[in-house]
Amino acid sequence: MTNSGSDRHPEDHPQRRLDDRDRAHVARRAAWGSATGTMLEWYDFGIYGVIAALVLNGAFFPALDPAVGTIAAFSTVAVGFVARPIGAILFGHLGDRVGRRSVLIATLVMTGVVTILIGLLPTYAEIGIAAPILLVTLRFLQGVGLGGEFGGAVLLSTEHAPEGRRSFYGGIMAMGVPLGVLLSNVVFLVITLFVPMDAFQAWGWRLPFLGSVVILAVGLWIRVRVPESPQFAELKRSAELPGEQQHARRAPLTELLATRPVTVLWALLVIVGSSAIAYTCLTFVLSWGKAVVGYNTPQLLGAICLGAITWALTAPVWATRGDRPGGMRHLFIGWGVVRTVSIVPFFLVLATGSVPLLYVAMAVMGVIISATQVPAGAAISSLFPVEVRYTGTSFAYQVGAILGGGVTPLVAASLMVTSSGIMGVAAYVTAVSLLSTAAGLVFRRSSVPGRTPDATPQPSGAARSAR
Repeated sequence: MTNSGSDRHPEDHPQRRLDDRDRAHVARRAAWGSATGTMLEWYDFGIYGVIAALVLNGAFFPALDPAVGTIAAFSTVAVGFVARPIGAILFGHLGDRVGRRSVLIATLVMTGVVTILIGLLPTYAEIGIAAPILLVTLRFLQGVGLGGEFGGAVLLSTEHAPEGRRSFYGGIMAMGVPLGVLLSNVVFLVITLFVPMDAFQAWGWRLPFLGSVVILAVGLWIRVRVPESPQFAELKRSAELPGEQQHARRAPLTELLATRPVTVLWALLVIVGSSAIAYTCLTFVLSWGKAVVGYNTPQLLGAICLGAITWALTAPVWATRGDRPGGMRHLFIGWGVVRTVSIVPFFLVLATGSVPLLYVAMAVMGVIISATQVPAGAAISSLFPVEVRYTGTSFAYQVGAILGGGVTPLVAASLMVTSSGIMGVAAYVTAVSLLSTAAGLVFRRSSVPGRTPDATPQPSGAARSAR
């Protein structure tokens, strides 16, 4: 008589099935824990941009001429962007040396606490010049924290993901972007409908910042329950094996720029295109649509909310597509072309002043942005070896976000005062999108999620020759 236990295939063993279920549970928890940090990042972006436009001038820079005060208020937005690459380098280094999990807990706490402190800041009328100094300091610290958030969030979700499902789990993390946008705009939509403007400028502007404590608490609760990335844990184990030769390692950023500069450039270009159109829709359209076209604030916020909803709802579709053979190239090239050719019609439709067309255009653009933004994190992270992956992903994303998202609204505002007007803005965003789409033409098959490059660090040339 045959022993059923000995004949059972190893993959059919109950303990193996239990382990698989446990791993899937951890992967889902890691993905949603990553999404909360990304959500906090974009929630902060949404609320701070509106606050800078409506409140900061009078509350923190009243001693300046109104025009100069407005510039100073928006400069605090730029401070956060400038600080992000610093955070990417700092936390990327720690993430590649100490571990993903502990660094991600630190970035979430740092970002969340600073956001809450901004909501508690005394104004210029209360403490004088110390108020704007504290505001700029907090924005800088917030930018440093956010600089280390995205890259680590991508890795926490994709390195826990099952083989062949990294794009899907990375897509769950990427859903934090539209969800953060949606939440910030819903908050302001409610405030504009129920809080008088005088009350908003006096104390109501603090509520969105203080409300971020909810996202912080949920994200922290999830992240502390996620174990270290298995790939990084394997890296640490292999480095500690008896008999393994240790050799001096360069800093991760130095290693990247010395050995993989083209890879960093490619990853950066992928981010530039989606960032340019996303930030244009979320910032420039809000100001241009109100000041030039004539939409009111609730109409614009409602349209942005609809775009964020279609962005989030279609995210699982693109994330799943990215895991298929050739899926990434299809998304980056095919949908990159769609994104590029849709920009001029998008602005022409918005310029009609029709509210129904505004909502349709934003809903369609949400789908288009989603198709290239959602798989980007998993794609660029898969380009880098595990020992420099945190730094590579963070640095490429943050620099790309500055060049695409930080610069584009400023260029758009400058073009609006020239004879080119809105068509000049459309031409510029189209050119940026085209450049990003062209990067898809050199997308290497080895960068498809699931084909993680160099999962084990390779010894230096000196170490090889010593063996």
